[in-house]
Amino acid sequence: MPPALHRQLKKLAAAENRSLNAEVIRRLRASLPELPAGYDAELEAMRAVRSRIRLRIRDDEELNRMKRAGRR
Repeated sequence: MPPALHRQLKKLAAAENRSLNAEVIRRLRASLPELPAGYDAELEAMRAVRSRIRLRIRDDEELNRMKRAGRR
């Protein structure tokens, strides 16, 4: 991180009684768009499905072989 940016963030963090890390995270979150409603529930549902599938892929070549086999 450039020293000038580090100093500025530390100053801003101190003014709000935050750690430097908390200030950086707050500013990153503020710069990102809001997540759509229901995002967390949808993500959990995807994780549940994924945990039941459990493909054991060792490398890219194995993944490519599986893709080619599925196209036949």
